[in-house]
Amino acid sequence: MNNTKKIIYWHRFGFKVYNIDKNLSPTLEKEIDSNDLEKIETELKYLSGQNILLLLADSISYLYEKIIDPPLIIDSHIKDKLLEMIKPDIPEDFSQFYWDFKIKNDPNGKQKVVIFAPIKEFQEIINQISNKLAIKFDVIEPESIATTRDPSPIIGIYKKTDIKGKDEEVLNLSLTPLKENSKKITKKILIFIFIIVLIFSIFLMIKFKKPIYKNTTTSIITPSPTLITTPTLIPTPTLTIKEWSNLTMMVQNGTNQKGLAAKTASIFKTSGINQIEIGNADTTSYILNKLIFKDIFLQESYQDRFKKLIKIDDNNITIDNAITFDVIFITGTN
Repeated sequence: MNNTKKIIYWHRFGFKVYNIDKNLSPTLEKEIDSNDLEKIETELKYLSGQNILLLLADSISYLYEKIIDPPLIIDSHIKDKLLEMIKPDIPEDFSQFYWDFKIKNDPNGKQKVVIFAPIKEFQEIINQISNKLAIKFDVIEPESIATTRDPSPIIGIYKKTDIKGKDEEVLNLSLTPLKENSKKITKKILIFIFIIVLIFSIFLMIKFKKPIYKNTTTSIITPSPTLITTPTLIPTPTLTIKEWSNLTMMVQNGTNQKGLAAKTASIFKTSGINQIEIGNADTTSYILNKLIFKDIFLQESYQDRFKKLIKIDDNNITIDNAITFDVIFITGTN
């Protein structure tokens, strides 16, 4: 792929900057736990003018996947069709987003559409950082896509090769600073003006030049102006929520009561969750039950369902992007 070696991993609470060498060994260069625009601008100023790979945490991305039956016809209106299709499932208006899509066949030969975009809040931050620091993001993608190439999403995004191609065949976002876009537009305008002037000059020469011989006919081929255009890149989001029965869950005993984790796990298994592990919490001093989700989409989808099964206060429901399970439940004494 390209020679970009800097990778920014952006998550809900800040970002990390990695440098990756030819041996695919990532080195953490900088870590900031803040999404304050001024602080981000200060910390990333040293990357001004560079080409960067931008890896987004799944918690700040929309990743939407759906089997289409009957299949959509891929034509000039495909994006309008996709916008209408995702409206019932995506809470934000994608028409105001930059987003991208890919259409492929699933293992059963049916048409599958994949759509990706950063959530609105982070689109605005990314745009401003790109424009203020003149940073070009050659690739923008979520970690769940990057991990399809390598278990480490940092290495996975570095291995991405499908950057250019037909819109419906390549899932890739890129972002160019407005200043750079303005330079390209100005250059195109100047090229177009030059061609027009050249054509007009040739026309005048033909019209007013006297022929050397009366019977001689002069034929001149006039070139047609060529307008070079650059495709407009529009970003893409994806939202994939697991089914209740497919959730991966860890039930931990946060008390001195033996067998409480196994007893509690049976409640969730009876409700339909199949993948449950049990263990001990970091301490036995938990008084109240605690529920931890891997991301906000899982919380919004299932917290009410968990509350119907077992007593959990809203103050004890949290999000931790670092956990390996979709949800962790810690038992308390009450």
